[in-house]
Amino acid sequence: MKVLLVIVLLFSSVNSIAQNTSKYLSFNDMAHFWQAYDKVVLTKDSTEQVQFIQSAYLSKASYELRLLLKLFHYTAADYRNYINTAPKFWSALRERSRTVMGREKEIVHALKKLRILCRHIEIPDIDFMVGCFDFGGKAFMGNVMIPVEVALADGNFDNSSFKNDPQAATSYLIDAVTYFIIHETIHTEQPAFNEQDLLTLCIMEGSCDFITELAMDKPLNRPYIILGNKFEKKIWESFKKQMNGFNHDDWLYNKGLVVRGEEDLGYFVGYAICKYYYEQAHNKKRALRRILNLDFSTNTAVYKFFLESGYENKIR
Repeated sequence: MKVLLVIVLLFSSVNSIAQNTSKYLSFNDMAHFWQAYDKVVLTKDSTEQVQFIQSAYLSKASYELRLLLKLFHYTAADYRNYINTAPKFWSALRERSRTVMGREKEIVHALKKLRILCRHIEIPDIDFMVGCFDFGGKAFMGNVMIPVEVALADGNFDNSSFKNDPQAATSYLIDAVTYFIIHETIHTEQPAFNEQDLLTLCIMEGSCDFITELAMDKPLNRPYIILGNKFEKKIWESFKKQMNGFNHDDWLYNKGLVVRGEEDLGYFVGYAICKYYYEQAHNKKRALRRILNLDFSTNTAVYKFFLESGYENKIR
């Protein structure tokens, strides 16, 4: 599957589908969704809408997507409700989907840079699909699943600053998608785990962000990193009080649980620790291998890495 994957390019309409090949990316599931979407928006009959989604999208889903559908209990009725509730959102999302499919070479370039940085990494198959707003990217069954309704949504892509610069807006969009892909690709290299404390979880997530930044060769524009750089000491003082505990609600995966704009600051903490460790290292290649090969299945090993980083001394 990885050698010759079909990329379906949707341009003016679903009936004009061009097929290309890519070593890493598959847009098949996403293309099937837009085929279903085109039929759904032409009728007001809810029964027909459900049938179109089932036949054109869900029944044609890849093996990995079918497993996700079962895991999250997605149904055709769920998709129908989302489409009918926010028509402007889906219209904008489709345009962004087209943009991404037309610029896949830039994404592949970043993946190749990742392979140069981390030579033993195997780039998994990357499947663009449409879910029901449950996750922004997921390492799953050895693949990476990218749900475009989250990855390309306004929360990750704010084009308000680029209204007069379409080229800059497109670059921003590609960066947002590339971030999800590389971050989740690195997760596929990390060991399975059972129960982790907050520090371990944050370094696990933050290490992916830091390596992603190296692969993209530009600063990450994630909201929590921008905020974290402004208030690093204050954030650390609060974080260190909880870092050995097992409740991550204040720091990770907490959209809707904290003040808007302050979500996922634990990603920043882990990112900052890894970045400082790397910057202080004389042998950058060895430091990068150390970060990539951290054993996240044990809190003790990760805590040792934290102490070696010297990050807390930086903050004092």
